[in-house]
Amino acid sequence: MNKKLPVVLSALVLLSALSVSYAYATPVEKEKRGVIVTDAVETNYVDPDQLVLTVSIETQAKKAKDAMDENTEKASAVVNALKAKVNANEVSTSNISVYPVYNYKNKVNSLEYYRAQNEITVKTSKINIGGDLISTALENGANRVTGITFELKDKSRYCNASMQKSLETAKAKAELIANTLGIQIAGVKRVTSNCSTNSYSAYNGVRMLKASAASMDAAGEASTVEVPVEIKKIPMTSTTSVEFFVK
Repeated sequence: MNKKLPVVLSALVLLSALSVSYAYATPVEKEKRGVIVTDAVETNYVDPDQLVLTVSIETQAKKAKDAMDENTEKASAVVNALKAKVNANEVSTSNISVYPVYNYKNKVNSLEYYRAQNEITVKTSKINIGGDLISTALENGANRVTGITFELKDKSRYCNASMQKSLETAKAKAELIANTLGIQIAGVKRVTSNCSTNSYSAYNGVRMLKASAASMDAAGEASTVEVPVEIKKIPMTSTTSVEFFVK
């Protein structure tokens, strides 16, 4: 009888590599002019449209070739099973390695065994099947889940919208100040604006599944692992600072 091992994944926020910035300044003028400086921060929350899952197959043997042969066989099974869930071109091998493992004892390093590792990455727009992909990988030979991340394919499109909103907010603040003080905005001296986005990763919770696929119940049958994966919106934050000339 199969057992279900639910694992709750806690989403962590990791800073994405994308950062869009813009700066503008007018030529230096001899005449001194008054300036209003306003700042604005706008954050939009966007649904992710891409899932990135990385799993690994680890094997060990007294000989390097034996470790790699076993690893290759298991990795092929995992790849084929994952390709049955998503498009074939969305599954790829991202890293392969084999290396010796030594045991240091009595001031002597002795060779214990060789470890082979094969890392497989799935990048798909089917963001709702993360738990199913993890279970499939584990049931077919994977013994480590390196990470699962939710991202945006086109980050710039959402950053542009967030940046436009922050610029409009900075302008509105300047107009409010000018109207209240009875002065007029007479141009822009300097603008700085940047946008950053974050992706959500369920990395920590998934790491605990390393040995789950090999667990056995009292009847000696492999357990079925069901992994609930929570999907959250991705924040897009734009920060803007504008210096306006006034008269």
